[in-house]
Amino acid sequence: MTVKHFPGLGRITGNTDTTGVGITDTTTTATSGYLDPFAAGIAAGADLVMISNAWYSKLDATHQAPFSAAIVTGLLRGQLGYRGTVVSDDLGNAVAVSSVPVALRATRFIRAGGDIVLTADPSTVPTMTRAIMLARASSPRFKELMDAAVLRVLTMKTERGLTRCS
Repeated sequence: MTVKHFPGLGRITGNTDTTGVGITDTTTTATSGYLDPFAAGIAAGADLVMISNAWYSKLDATHQAPFSAAIVTGLLRGQLGYRGTVVSDDLGNAVAVSSVPVALRATRFIRAGGDIVLTADPSTVPTMTRAIMLARASSPRFKELMDAAVLRVLTMKTERGLTRCS
């Protein structure tokens, strides 16, 4: 089960896939009832939580959700206690993230606490992969984050019987 789009899209008017306009939630706070469905999904055993590409000004006024450690690590993993796999929304084609260079979309998501970088544009994969590998090789902290992300993904796959060798 995947719970999405954390921390909620109900208070924005734009579609993050197609626009950068109307994608700021000025309502949701860390104690908002809007987080209750996510808490319920986590309690029910969600395999994945997908992070929204919107902005949440009362949660992090300077970082968009997929690039926000306050949202991914602080709120989702810390306050809500989620220990599972965190996946991005589309970081390849979505207009909402188009102002961020492709390579930085991937590394910023992982630095924020994310595990799986999703892209709907296959042409972005080599750039994202190179950036991730370079960051892993050059930063001990990024390597720690990557190792933790890989462990979460492999743990989820193993629990679902997807890592058995024949």
